[in-house]
Amino acid sequence: MVTQSTIDEKNMQICTKIMHIAIVIIGLAALYACSVFATFALVISKHPNSDKTTGCPNDLPDCPPEKKMACYYDNMSFCCGLGVLGTISSLLFIIAIANVYILIRYLCGDEELAKNNMFVNICILDGTTNDIDEQTPINY
Repeated sequence: MVTQSTIDEKNMQICTKIMHIAIVIIGLAALYACSVFATFALVISKHPNSDKTTGCPNDLPDCPPEKKMACYYDNMSFCCGLGVLGTISSLLFIIAIANVYILIRYLCGDEELAKNNMFVNICILDGTTNDIDEQTPINY
């Protein structure tokens, strides 16, 4: 039998999932924007004497494309392209850190693996020992 509390609970779960998806999308957009502006800042810092609107050096008001900066206010396509690469590399770095953390937590939670000297040292650094026998000698 479907009751009002069951419907409310399902609606709450849907709202929670939507909020999580929205947070992930906003986070990815912010990460992309930061990557684009970081790339733009690096290009500008390499060419301090250039016009940031046209991309040309200040002494040449009209310059050929090979003399222009990689990206400037009127042409941000290069920075936007590198922003995608920066976002992907940032996400891969975050995922790698999360995987190492999950691996350490998993290994420290398993008593048989935690008795291995290498894993004991990792667990001690992590601050969790999970009932490792204190009488067990640790050989370094």
